[in-house]
Amino acid sequence: MTKTAHSYTQKTLKNLLLLSGGSCEMCRNQIIFVSDSNDQNDKQKYNICEIAHICGLNKNSARYDTSKEKESLNNADNLMVLCPSCHKKIDKPENKELYTVSKLMGLKKTFEDESIEQMIHVINKTDIGGFTPYKNGKKLVSFLEIPAEEINDLNDIKDDSICEYKELKNTILSLKDLNLTSRESLLRISEACLKDNEYELSFKYWDSAYDLTKVDILETLDSTNFIDISEFPDDSWDNPTYMQVSEDWCALLDFLKTYEIPLEQLIMQRDFSIFD
Repeated sequence: MTKTAHSYTQKTLKNLLLLSGGSCEMCRNQIIFVSDSNDQNDKQKYNICEIAHICGLNKNSARYDTSKEKESLNNADNLMVLCPSCHKKIDKPENKELYTVSKLMGLKKTFEDESIEQMIHVINKTDIGGFTPYKNGKKLVSFLEIPAEEINDLNDIKDDSICEYKELKNTILSLKDLNLTSRESLLRISEACLKDNEYELSFKYWDSAYDLTKVDILETLDSTNFIDISEFPDDSWDNPTYMQVSEDWCALLDFLKTYEIPLEQLIMQRDFSIFD
């Protein structure tokens, strides 16, 4: 019987190693290290990662499945980055009930989802390319019809319009704390609101756009005062309630519409200079 070779494309290997973050996907110990040496043999001592198959590559190997196409066994979704100890552990015959295909798939997904979230967090917290700073906000002041003579002394004025300005500014700056997934969701919600000229959406819309299992995204947007989902626990298909966009975000959407600024410029690019 001809054995299927361990042949991975460079792209597959790069993606696997990137998602591993240099750690074993099971024990999470570091398995890829940085070496200052130029000696190739010395470098290999510092890198102890191994590529493990979830569905076995050949007959008699752990978790071998005759229904799987051989061409797919070396794809990234069937591979894990492990330390030698964990690799041996999952392949031991006595552990076949403990390390099933579904169990390993679950471990892989959890680990890689966390890695992606960490990378997004780093990107979103990076000032360089992360957002364009907010300066004086003269366009926003003009939009709120605040008298010109008050512009240079905003912090000392208690007028209602000034309070609204401060609230809007806080909402704008809150975009810095939203990760990419949350901002993409806010973009879709905002697009739907502007399309219908209404600042509320049925949760049926959310379910069709995403699905209700991703309610944690809504909770994030609610806690940062972009939407209000206080009615969500009472929502039902027979008596649908609505996701209400917050007053501050409504005002900012009106600002974008007035100045004909694309939603993506504020939400995705976080270009706060549009208010200057």
